[in-house]
Amino acid sequence: MRKKLFPGLPVFICITIAAALSFAAGHKVIEGKELEAMMSDGNPMVIVDVREPYEFSAGHIKGAVNIPYDTAKTRMLK
Repeated sequence: MRKKLFPGLPVFICITIAAALSFAAGHKVIEGKELEAMMSDGNPMVIVDVREPYEFSAGHIKGAVNIPYDTAKTRMLK
């Protein structure tokens, strides 16, 4: 069992590192309080919620626009 697991481990680690770097490079993660402050400053912004419609309808940030991830991805590729 140990011999079968070991060859896959470096691949898993490389994929994990690549995913983490690509996420960090193009996105800024902020806390809720920071978003609240940005919204209260009166700066114009659009919040796009990429969850599925049933998730969006369960609760979302006031004024957010729902564009499911697959739809957003397709639109960006055009």
